[in-house]
Parts: sequence; C-alpha cells; structure tokens
Amino acid sequence: MMNKKILFSLIGVLLAFPFFSIAQLDSGLVAYYPLNGDADAYIGSSDGVVFGPALAEDRFGLSYGAYEFDGENDYIDFGDAPEFQFTTDYSISIWIYFDGTVQDGAILQKRQNITPFAMYSLNMGHSPQNYVPDDFVFFQHREDGFNASSVLKYVASPEDSLSVGWHHIVITNEINGRATLYVDNKVIGTSESGPGNVQISTYPLLVGGSIDPPGTPNNFFKGKMDDIRLYNRALSLGEVSDLFATGFGPELYAGQVEIWPNPAKGKVKISSPEAAITSVELFDIAGRKLRFHTEMERFSVELTTEYQGLTFLKVMTNKGVVLRKLVFEE
Repeated sequence: MMNKKILFSLIGVLLAFPFFSIAQLDSGLVAYYPLNGDADAYIGSSDGVVFGPALAEDRFGLSYGAYEFDGENDYIDFGDAPEFQFTTDYSISIWIYFDGTVQDGAILQKRQNITPFAMYSLNMGHSPQNYVPDDFVFFQHREDGFNASSVLKYVASPEDSLSVGWHHIVITNEINGRATLYVDNKVIGTSESGPGNVQISTYPLLVGGSIDPPGTPNNFFKGKMDDIRLYNRALSLGEVSDLFATGFGPELYAGQVEIWPNPAKGKVKISSPEAAITSVELFDIAGRKLRFHTEMERFSVELTTEYQGLTFLKVMTNKGVVLRKLVFEE
C-alpha cells in the first residue's frame, strides 16, 4: 500500500469569498479518498481496488479527478479496515454526479450479506417498502444484523429531488440518536432515534455497488463519484457548510477563465479575456499558501512553481473568483 497519510485541513481554501475561518475539517477524519488518478487512501490504512469504473473529469474540470461508474458492473472495494468500524458518532461525505438515470444504485455501503443486514448504506433509488428505481438519495443504518427487531434508521431526500449535475451528500449519525441527511448544504431530513454502533467485520466497504447473499456485488450506481471522507464523529451544520464551500461552493462569475496545461510541469498559463485578473493564489491540499513566481499582465498570467502534487489555484478577477484543482507533475 502506498503511504500517503497527510495532515489534512482546508483552512483558507475558498471558492467565492475572501478569507474567513473554516473549521478544522481534519478532526476525526479517519479515511479520505480524493480519487485523483487512483483509489488510494490519503488518510487511512486501506487502498481501494478498482473493478471497472474509469477515471473521468471532476467538478473542477480535472480530467482524471473522479471515477465514472457505468451502472452495470463497476465498483470499488476498499476492504475491511478498523477505520470503517464505528463505535461512536460518525459522518460520511461524498460528491456524486447524477446523470439523470433513474436507478437503484448503491453509492457507499458496508453491510453484512445476511438479512436483515447490519449496515450503513447510502443509496440512490427506493424506500425499504418500495423497491422501485428512482432519483432520490437515502441512507440506512442498522446496528444488529442478527436481530430482526433491531432499529432501522432510514432517512431520504424527496422523490425527484436530484437534478442532473454534481451534488454534495453528507450523513451524520449519532451513536444513540438520529441520522441526518444533507444534500448540497441543506438538511433534508432526520431518521428515528436508535442505536448507532456498527462493527461489521469481514465485510468490505464498497463504493458503487452493494453485496447481497451469497456475497456477490450488485445494485450498481450509474454516474460519477469524488472526494470520499469518513469521520468518527458527527459533523456540525457549520462544518458541513464548510465542506460544501471548500469542495464546490457558489462560484462568482469571473468571466471566461482558461488555465492550461493541467496537469502541468512547473508552469501554467492563465487567460481571462473578459475580465482583468487582480490576483492569483496557490494552495496545497492542507490549505497552505505555496510559493510561486508570476509574470502578470492585465488579462493573462504565467505562473511558475517548484511544487509537485495536487494544488488549488485561486484566480480573482474584477468580476469574481474562480478555484480550480491543478496538478503539478515531476
């Protein structure tokens, strides 16, 4: 396994506004999969094994910054790791691209393949009573898969609630309380209260599919996924908002801003023919400002840096702000 553990904090990485204080989003972060070119863990002990999904353009326009699932047999297996067992509150954050396909697809799931299924499961599609493909998101949590009377926590977005495009999905679950579902920075609903402990050993964490008896993957998701985070605590409403803002955010229109090449080898060019460029900033994934050199004109910038790896490039014009993921290769 490639060791890529990073102290991860996105303080100061903004999309549309001047700097403000963002919560410590690395606190309690036990697994992080940015899905930029591979399914390796940046935080956590278990790399994903990719079965089918292809690298695709992410929400920032990075050509290999997400995975696209065909809805037929694609999934990623992250195995069974200690960080996937929750004996406290927990939260799950993920970006999905919904392509408009009505489906019964598993987004992220860890569960037994023995009914009535101890699990935590984030899915597209149906209610527990109505197994009909649909276009809404729902979450299920059950503590004890060997007890048919154990409480099933269930919460769902309204039917026909997802438009075509990228959406930020967050689940927070209280150990002996309720589960809360957020879609695009809005509280969609809460479940009934119930036990929250889920120690599902031997069964893998899957993204893009689920496992049913006798243990083969099915219920495949169609669309894209990006930036998967698992926390061993319940995120606050403010922290969910910060994740949404740092991960996408309501970009202010900044004119037609072009950045190339991406990936780059030490140098990129920025062009803004419709608006004057006022400033440029570059950050690593921990939110730290990086050193760089610029040759700046009114409507174009040439940026040079010795940094290698994934960065966030913030371009401010007299019309607004744009943020793009930018990779500097060796």
